[in-house]
Amino acid sequence: MGLRLALLAVVCCIGCSSALPDSSHAKASEAVASTKGSAKEKEQDPEGAAGSKDEDHAKKGDADKDKEKEAGKEGEEEVKGHVTVHCVPAQKQALSVSVSTLGRTELLPENLGALTATVEGHVHKLLVNLGDRVKAGQPLVQLDLTVAKTALAEKQATLDSLKAALVLLASKPRPEEVRAAELAVEQGKLSVEHAQSVIERYRPLAARNEVSRQVFADAQHTLKLDLVQRDTAQAQLKVLNLGPRPEAIAEAQTKINIAEQAVANAKALLDLHTLCSPISGTIDSLTCHPGQTLTVGTAVGEIVDRSRLLVTGYLPARSTRQVEPGMSVRLETVDGENREPAGKSDEITGQVSFVGSVADPQTGNFPARILVDNADGRLRVGQVVKALIKLRTEQPALVVPQTAIFDQGEGPILAVVRDGKIKQLHPELGTAEGGMVAVLKTDLHEGDQVVMDGAYNVKDGTDATIAPAPAADATKSAETAKAGESAKAGEHE
Repeated sequence: MGLRLALLAVVCCIGCSSALPDSSHAKASEAVASTKGSAKEKEQDPEGAAGSKDEDHAKKGDADKDKEKEAGKEGEEEVKGHVTVHCVPAQKQALSVSVSTLGRTELLPENLGALTATVEGHVHKLLVNLGDRVKAGQPLVQLDLTVAKTALAEKQATLDSLKAALVLLASKPRPEEVRAAELAVEQGKLSVEHAQSVIERYRPLAARNEVSRQVFADAQHTLKLDLVQRDTAQAQLKVLNLGPRPEAIAEAQTKINIAEQAVANAKALLDLHTLCSPISGTIDSLTCHPGQTLTVGTAVGEIVDRSRLLVTGYLPARSTRQVEPGMSVRLETVDGENREPAGKSDEITGQVSFVGSVADPQTGNFPARILVDNADGRLRVGQVVKALIKLRTEQPALVVPQTAIFDQGEGPILAVVRDGKIKQLHPELGTAEGGMVAVLKTDLHEGDQVVMDGAYNVKDGTDATIAPAPAADATKSAETAKAGESAKAGEHE
């Protein structure tokens, strides 16, 4: 192949030689001669050509080795470098196994009060403002009382009249009345005696016909009339001394009872003209204004009590089987709006109150209702929260902050500082809770300085200096240490 290329080059040179000067012809002849000579040498010594190729490969190999040495030197320089890191000690703690779900806060049925008009009337005055804290029974809206007061006064007057009649009916006769009745009886007796004496005087005269029969008959009739008057006076005196009939007293008392019910109804109607709070809480809405006419059933406001809230989350069947009423729950707000000033805990706790047995037809998950104590009012109604339901507590194990775990493509890596150098560990992660995670199957020891930041992409053996922790981090580390000591003491017990 090389010979053919050489001959082709010679032909080309010959074709162009006519257009070149003598010097150019000489140079072309030399080029052709050199080309032929090299071609002949290649044909005569193929082993030599192959040797030159081997020399080229050897030179490339030496260059690659030099690059590897330079890379090794750079790696040695990286290992011999220096980093400053922030560390926390590894502690032994007992973490809890939890299941999580998202839910939305809602009011308990008894913690939502509706302000509704139960009588028709005009709004006279608003006694509170939106956002005011009120107690159960506190007046909120005052309706006009004119008509209601008039009706009450009428019913009260009727009752007073009936009570007076009963007192009169049940009272004993006055001495003057008794005396008059007794005199009437005496008068009747005297009249009878007089009539009897007249008859006794007329009787012998009538036998001798000295007195007409008509006169004697009139005297007898007068005696009968006097006897009737005497008996009537005696009966009246007796009735006067007996007092009123029980039936009359009962009838009067019944009328009084009816009148009293009418008065009570009028008073209740009067009270209904003042709209009062049904529960203790906060005025969340107030939709009426002075002069407005309210009909029966008109809703004019709402009072809410956020001291206790209900969170409804949904859990898959496998988690529902592990959740029971009474389990403790820790809640975290998804939007982070429940943060309080420094010094107050951000932890919100609750308790599982009910686990449903009927799955949601769309998701197949079961409802779990969580009762939350919200006395400080950090949660609002309708807020989305994350609920962590504590299932059980694991045995104490070595834990580190989750932020100390990083991944460089070979699984979880944990860096510690030992003897002033970085040491990378490849742990197996266990239970995680509250920003801490248990590390397993590694030679991490309690008290080892775990690197929080500054060790990413740093090789084993790199010199490291532990930077002093800021005040806040120092406090957290102290709290972590105390928690670790408590867990360790519990383990010994």
